[in-house]
Amino acid sequence: MLVEPSVQHRVKSTALGVVIGLPSIASYCLSKGVNAEFRIVSNQVDCAIGKKDEVYKEIKKERPDVVGISSITSSYYEAVSIAKFAKKEGATVILGGLYPTFNYDSVLQNKEIDAVVVGEGEDTFFQFLYALEKGNSPLLLDGIAFKTAQKVTKNPERALLDLNNLPLPAYNLAPLPKYYSLNAPLVYETSRGCPFRCGFCTVSELFPKCREKSIDQVIKEIEYINQNYKFKSIRINDDTFTLNQSRTMKLCDRLVKANLDFEFIVDTRVDHLNEKMLDIMFAAGVREILFGIEHIETRILESMNKRINIDGSSYEDHVNKTIKDASEIGFVIQPLFMIGWPGETAKTLRLLEKTIVSLAEENENVHPYLSFITPHPGSKLERDAEKLGLKIVNNDLSKYTHLYPVAVPNSLGPHALELMIETYNDVARRTKTEKWNPPIEIKDGMPVYQ
Repeated sequence: MLVEPSVQHRVKSTALGVVIGLPSIASYCLSKGVNAEFRIVSNQVDCAIGKKDEVYKEIKKERPDVVGISSITSSYYEAVSIAKFAKKEGATVILGGLYPTFNYDSVLQNKEIDAVVVGEGEDTFFQFLYALEKGNSPLLLDGIAFKTAQKVTKNPERALLDLNNLPLPAYNLAPLPKYYSLNAPLVYETSRGCPFRCGFCTVSELFPKCREKSIDQVIKEIEYINQNYKFKSIRINDDTFTLNQSRTMKLCDRLVKANLDFEFIVDTRVDHLNEKMLDIMFAAGVREILFGIEHIETRILESMNKRINIDGSSYEDHVNKTIKDASEIGFVIQPLFMIGWPGETAKTLRLLEKTIVSLAEENENVHPYLSFITPHPGSKLERDAEKLGLKIVNNDLSKYTHLYPVAVPNSLGPHALELMIETYNDVARRTKTEKWNPPIEIKDGMPVYQ
């Protein structure tokens, strides 16, 4: 049984979609001939339909031999709770995903967790199951971390896979009717990894090398999805959909010719596309774009290592023009902004608020998404927090959703938390985006959602 734990606190609206990692692991293992049946359970979608304890009932009913749990920071507590229950029911328990990869040492202090898959999961999980099937120890495999009575051991990391050798994720093993009932998107990837090294991002630490599927394979798989599933939209999970602009143009041209009945949601950067690309993306079915803008203050962007690549105009002017062009074409736009980076001041917060509100007021279908700086445990940002002048004020991992302030920059002074929350609430109210940015108030010195 492969399990997606739930996030206790709110997540952004695009986060609820058919998971891709677990179906990809199941599909890969089955393609390699593993003698096993797979079941995928999403505690996240169960919570969305009001069935929070369903995963425990499923484990009790199915009694799986092995339970694999994929965890991010904010779902880690729930992952441990599920792991303890699964171990009590006699399962071998493995954790993987972003949080366990960067924090395998502390994760393995839980005696209920037998091993951690470090990094990319498909081949490591297959090798783990194969070793169990053959009666061999899976703890000697590359890509595995484990604990003995003496110490925690992390084996060498496993080489990254060629995405063209991966079968289509086994979406059919996920609880599809539940996703259909919520009109949630299917999540699909045409690439993995990111060549940028933005200071706030953990994905580039996990997959520093960018790998692409061939356009032929992407079209073949999306056509299969179109013929065999009932989804109306696909969330493309690529970190920067337009990173390879020539490839993006060719892919969109093929999607136009395929004439598929899908709406696509993509992530990208304003410095990696132009109006011609926007036109063909819209023709191909892309209807929603999440732009990682982060900030408009040059000093802060440089500190983030955002590596903006624009000729002939300022970043702010380029942001304004790109969003204006996208809005006029007809896209729904979610520009993503970050509050609280080290170096932030009351002045930069006011400037950021003015820019965000202006974008929403002057363009149709612009719904800004606000993200509080979040130094995930084990990440470079957390390791460098003191050096950067960043103070972590909350260690409750369930709140590490980017929608809750868990760290403040020293540069904002003694009232940093209040200033960040005030800016966040003002932007949400003035742009009418409380749906994406739920209001926060302070009670007894602690932030709480209204």
